[in-house]
Amino acid sequence: MNNNPNNLHHMSSQSNSANPLTPKSGPGVKSKTGPGVKSKTGPGVKSKTGPGVKSKTGPGVKSKTGPGVKSKTGPGVKSKTGPGVKSKTGPGVKSKTGPGVKSKTGPGVKSKTGPGIK
Repeated sequence: MNNNPNNLHHMSSQSNSANPLTPKSGPGVKSKTGPGVKSKTGPGVKSKTGPGVKSKTGPGVKSKTGPGVKSKTGPGVKSKTGPGVKSKTGPGVKSKTGPGVKSKTGPGVKSKTGPGIK
């Protein structure tokens, strides 16, 4: 009977001292997402787009063939064949054959053959 209270008291002191030493998240010290040190997206250090730093063929900022800001053949701001502001054959502001402001044959403001003001 004297051994049982001594053993219980001894075990309780060990459990109290072991609690602050146990890790909180898991098998890693200062890990937020998993077993990595200061990782935000996954098991990589400072990766923004994916598992690669400075990718050229992947989804990058300065792409030439993909959908980028400065594209030549794709839908860009300064396109020559696509629908742009300064187009010659497409529907633009300064068009000659299409319906524009200064048209000669089409219905415009200053037309000679069509129903105009002057």
